[in-house]
Amino acid sequence: MTKKPVLIILALILATGVLLILSRPRKTSPPEVTQSQLVLREDSWYRQGEDIPFTGVLVETYETGERKSRSEIAEGRLEGRSERWYTNGQPQRLEYFHAGVAHGLRTKWHPNGRRLSEVQIIQGQLEGTFRRWYEDGTLHQEILLENGKPEGIARAYYPSGFLRAEARLNHGELISQEFWKDGEQSGIAPAAIARQ
Repeated sequence: MTKKPVLIILALILATGVLLILSRPRKTSPPEVTQSQLVLREDSWYRQGEDIPFTGVLVETYETGERKSRSEIAEGRLEGRSERWYTNGQPQRLEYFHAGVAHGLRTKWHPNGRRLSEVQIIQGQLEGTFRRWYEDGTLHQEILLENGKPEGIARAYYPSGFLRAEARLNHGELISQEFWKDGEQSGIAPAAIARQ
């Protein structure tokens, strides 16, 4: 076989590959809009002048042009990731939605980047342990929640890590509580969650 037919075959194979690559559907980014471009009707977001619920990303920026928030929307409702930032660019809040209702882990941060609070949300209800931290990362509060109400033992800590208060709750109702001075109660915040 001569070189010329081999080169022609290779050129045909290469051209076919290029055509296949070019003919593949390209992934497009979802449309991004600002809130001023949307209207809320019957609990769903629509682009102004349109009758189909909006699917895409709602974005906001500060006057300086820095990003402020970004929320995913599907069929007119919050769906997926929703996040917000401080003016210094640090994350402020991250939470998730399903069909317009908060569902998943909600995390908030202090402007210095350290975690401020964290709680699990199930179909709009706070569930599990809610934790809040001081700006230096020391545990500030922890409260067990069931169906959105405090349940069991809730604790508050001093910045030193010593216990400040402890309350016993039943379906959101206070049963008993105790308070201590800083350094008085030896039960220091658990090390695993004290500095986040």
